[in-house]
Order: sequence, then structure tokens, then C-alpha cells
Amino acid sequence: MAALPPDRDEQLSLEQLSVDQPKKLDNPERFEEMQAPEQPDGPPRPSLDTLPVEILELITNELPWPKERTPLTLVNKRLHVTVQQILYKTIVLQWGTKRSPVQIAELLRSFTNNPQLRSIVKEINIMPCNPFFESSPNAKIPVAGLHEALDEIINTVGRGEAETAAMRVVAKAGETRAIMPLLFTILPNLETLCLNGHIAAHQDALWAFILNCLETALRSANPEAPKHPFASLKHVRLSLNYHWGHNDITMGFASTFLSLFYLPRIETLTVHAPYGTPLEWPGTDHLVPKHLRTLQVEAYRNDGNGIVKMMLKACPGLKTLIWTVIWSEDDPEGFSLSEMSSVLHEAPGLSDRLVLKLDRSYGKGGSLFGPRLLHIQNPEDFVTGELTLAPLVHIKWLALTWVHLFGLAPSEDLQLSPSTFPPDLERLSIRATGLVTQEHLFWKLFDRVLAARDFLDTCHVYAPKLREVAFGISVFAEHPLEDRIRRDLEHAGRAQGVNIVFHPLCFTPLRSVPARGDDQALPEDWKWAVPSDDEEDEDEDEDGLEIDEVD
Repeated sequence: MAALPPDRDEQLSLEQLSVDQPKKLDNPERFEEMQAPEQPDGPPRPSLDTLPVEILELITNELPWPKERTPLTLVNKRLHVTVQQILYKTIVLQWGTKRSPVQIAELLRSFTNNPQLRSIVKEINIMPCNPFFESSPNAKIPVAGLHEALDEIINTVGRGEAETAAMRVVAKAGETRAIMPLLFTILPNLETLCLNGHIAAHQDALWAFILNCLETALRSANPEAPKHPFASLKHVRLSLNYHWGHNDITMGFASTFLSLFYLPRIETLTVHAPYGTPLEWPGTDHLVPKHLRTLQVEAYRNDGNGIVKMMLKACPGLKTLIWTVIWSEDDPEGFSLSEMSSVLHEAPGLSDRLVLKLDRSYGKGGSLFGPRLLHIQNPEDFVTGELTLAPLVHIKWLALTWVHLFGLAPSEDLQLSPSTFPPDLERLSIRATGLVTQEHLFWKLFDRVLAARDFLDTCHVYAPKLREVAFGISVFAEHPLEDRIRRDLEHAGRAQGVNIVFHPLCFTPLRSVPARGDDQALPEDWKWAVPSDDEEDEDEDEDGLEIDEVD
């Protein structure tokens, strides 16, 4: 065998050198620098393993989408547990898309492979993003690897043999609407359920399952009966909107949903009632919703009074009521504060908060509180009657809109009386309304300021225990004198021992509303200045309007 060239032998010998015999370099100083350990310039960077759980949760919450959070589970074990808790705490199902069946199948497989995930789920939010997606009712869930999961889930439910066999038959068919209810049967700690949007045909089976579970639990007198899937629910948000062609479904289930009031642990119930749907209370006269504390109702003005009155009568332990009155384009008549007051008198036990809101309904011609209100002949008569909340003796916090207090247009009197407010009222929030540009259509800025000042000057007559008044930003916004207006109102409040707050978080600023000239203009001869605490000199102009002198 021929010998290798010398240079080749030298190359092989260098490759076979051990680690403790490193290759010599021409520059000895460079060699020593490479062998020395690297010294960090500053303090060592903290590892994710040493961060507290609260910091890890903040890091995870900064990523809005689940697909961005999922890779964090591969970083380390601590972050895996933290991200997993956040990922499965709230589940959002977008109903009415081609992705819906696949999403449900993946979720069921996850719960089957990792049973510990079932106890993590606290909230399910079903959001139909396309009510006209007609292929959803008969969409098939991918059955690959799903049959075993369905068998385990059905057996876990632990119901009777006949019911279990029926569930297995419909589940094997692979229909979305048949498998969807199985999610609720395996979530022992589910606390919040949101059913938003339209009720279409593909939700028929889901509604039937939900209501059947509720009615079965209510009628069962056996305390050892199987625990129904919604026994742990505390908060429910329900929207009974429907679209054309499915009115019969809404009419069939709108009355039965009232069984939600009797859930054993229900605390908060938010209901958006459909327009023109009659409601009948279920045949459970012997039961009383003992645990319901907060009720939020959104109902159309035409039939909303009857719905709210019926609910208040059935909830003697109610503490907080949030009532939103919605106008419809098909019902442009006035709004009676007296009728609203008579409904509120059905809940004298309210002791936490009373929130009264106004909103609008969009129709074929756009928003009702847009161009249509401009054609009202007598806007001062659009809101009639008087708000009387004196029977609500336990209310200490009241939030309402500018319209509830002062109507839809300026008038000579405030139309308030000592019976307007609860006798023990301590906090009052004058909220911005949901009626688009309502204040700017009929109330000039000058009229709004005078109404607010007159109210503060006499608030001790209407509410002797009042200590705080919060105004919405949109009431006085978008004017050069906004700061001076605020300071003057704060001074008027201090004179009565009332703290004035301008709270931007509780109100909706009219960012998209441009200044409207006459609506935003003050009289040319009206000079505004904040009066000092030591000296207040007030004069009257030719119209009898009190103004403050400028130093």
C-alpha cells in the first residue's frame, strides 16, 4: 500500500487530536482569549424558570391569538402549565363556517387525550359569524380518530342505558349539531356560557339539548339524580336575535329560555330579548331564583316593559339591574318615563346598582337616531312622563343618561322632583347615550351647561345624601371652553358638598361627530370665568342669564 503524502498524514493527525491537545495557533494571545470563558457584560439574564407565575401570565396574555400562544407550551414545563390554563380557560367557537366541524373535532380529541383539560374550561362562547351558512346543519365532523373519543365521552356522561344508546347513535352519524352538545356534558367547572348572534336552523338541536337539560333538572325531585351539565353555571349571556326564515325557532324557544333563571348557582344573567316575541313564564311556580343577583336586559321599548316587569317579579333577591331600552325603526313613537318607573317599582329590593341605558336599532333606512330624529316635530314631547325612583330606598348608585333626566330637548324646567331619585342615593352617573349624536341634534352646548349647573345648585333638594356626580365626556367635549366648563361645574359641586368626576371609561365619547357650529356655539356676550372661593361676583345680562365676570 502506497504511503500517503506527508501533508495528508499531518492533516489526519490533526483531526485525531484530543480535546485536551488543542490545535496551536500562530498567535498565542488569540489562543488564550478563545480558551478563556466568556464574561457577561452585565448581570445574568433571568430565566423563565425563575419568573413568577403572574409574569408568565402577562407574557401569555400579550399574545392575542391561540396560534401565537401555543408554541409557548414547548419552552419549558412551567410555561407549558401556565399557557395551558389560559388556552383552555375560555373557548370561543365560531359557528357557521367551514372550519366549525374541524374545530369541534379537535377540541373533543384534546379532551379525550388529556382528561385533565376538562376541569380547566370556565367559559364557552358560541359566536355565529355567518347565520346564512346553510351547509352547517348537515356538516360532517371528520371521523378519523373520533369514534373512540365519542365512546369515551358518552360513557363518561353516565346516563341511563336508553339515553346513552341514543346519544351514541346520533354521535356516530358525525353531524355537527348532534356532537356539539357533548361538549357541555364533560365540563364539570363550566361557569360562563355565551350564546350570541342569530338563532338559525343549525342551532335547533343545541337549543333542544340545553333546554331539555334545564327542564329535566328543574322537574327532578330526586337529590341523587345525575348532575346536569349546567349545574355549575354562574354567568349566562343569551341573545335571541334571529334572521329571516327562522322566526319559528325563536318563537318556540324564547319562552323556555326563562328556565335559566332557576340554575342552582346562577348569579348574572344577560338577556337580549327579540323584537315582538311573546314570553311566557315556565310552569315552575314552586321555584324561586334564589341566587340571581345581577340581571342585564336589552329589550325593545314597545314590549320591553312587560318582559322586564315579569323578570323582576320572579327575582326577589336581585341586587343589580342594567336595563337598556332599544328603539326600533318601526316604532318611532315617544318614550314614557312614567311607564319605566312603574316597572322599576317591582324591584324594591335593589340595593347595589341601577343602570338605565338607551340604544338604537338599525333598519332599512339606517339608524333611527340619525336622520329620522331630525324630522320630529316636537322633540321636547318625545320623552314624556317623569322618572320616579323614590320607592327604591336601598339604591345608592344610579347611572342613567342625559335623556332620562332632561328629556330629548331643552325646556324651561328640569322636570325633576324630590321623588326622582332614591332617598339614600350617594353616587350618580349621567351617562352618554347610545343614540347617535342625540345631544348634538337638539341640545346646544349652552343649554347643556345651564341644565347641569341648575341641577348641581339644587341637587340637595332631590338627593340630600348625594356625594358624587360623574358626567360623560361627550356631554361637554369638543369645545374650546371644555376645561373652563369642567372647573365651573366642579366649583358648583363643591358648594353643595358634591364631588364632580368626568369619567371617560364609563361613557362613549363622540369622536366621529364633527363640531356643529350653532350646536356648539355660546352666546357672544357670555364671558366664562371660574369663580374663586373667596369672591363670587355674578351679574345678569340682558336676557336674565347669570354670568361670571372676568377679572
